[in-house]
Amino acid sequence: MKKRVAGPIPLYYQIGNILRDKIHKGEYKLGERFPSEKELCVEFGVSRITIRQTLASMADQGLLNRQRGRGTFVQEKPRSRKVYQFGGFLEDLAGQVMRLKAHLIRFEPIDPGSDIRQILRLGPQDEVFIVERVRLSSQEPILHAIHYIPGLIARQFDPADLYKQNIMEIIEKKCGISISHAEQTMVATLADATMSEILQVRIGAPLLKIRRTFFAIDHQPVENVLVHYRGDMYEFVVRLNRRDEDNKEK
Repeated sequence: MKKRVAGPIPLYYQIGNILRDKIHKGEYKLGERFPSEKELCVEFGVSRITIRQTLASMADQGLLNRQRGRGTFVQEKPRSRKVYQFGGFLEDLAGQVMRLKAHLIRFEPIDPGSDIRQILRLGPQDEVFIVERVRLSSQEPILHAIHYIPGLIARQFDPADLYKQNIMEIIEKKCGISISHAEQTMVATLADATMSEILQVRIGAPLLKIRRTFFAIDHQPVENVLVHYRGDMYEFVVRLNRRDEDNKEK
């Protein structure tokens, strides 16, 4: 075994690098059973918790296939996953999302609470609808989205459209409301039990959580959405331009 390096690099990550090298060198053959947690604990002199972190990370990378009741196997065909990129334009966002199949979970009026009402600038008596969907690529879930939409807009929706169109397109084409811009915040988070089941990732897997509010040309909010993206299948790309000399602040 290679000597582990003392310092800030987590043990599970160091061990994962060693095991990854062994797979690439053919020491562990594709399709064969991988050493058990107990065997790896003895080999590396670490706890079972550390080995479980290592194996979970390697499975997320497509190197291992963990089968309940059977054991862990070296992945015969490492997963080749498309990473979805989103830029800084609403058209880019809509175009990428439309390539993903939509699975509608619910579309109904709800009481969203005061925070959502404040974001949408609605009063306590104003109706709000929720649209909850999962987007899939090749039957694999990519993202989970919960949309909050004012009732005056949502009641114009045809539920059938929610399986094949993005909300922005429905609002513009079906409701005749032009969307001018959106504001969003994003944070890194970890999958809880609910997101683990919905997105088919392990509990604690990295996710990107984005809250986005869309505004009409009159600056009235028309939709607020909370999205959880799988960290292994999504990246956000930002292009940073130099400011023109003539436009520099004096």
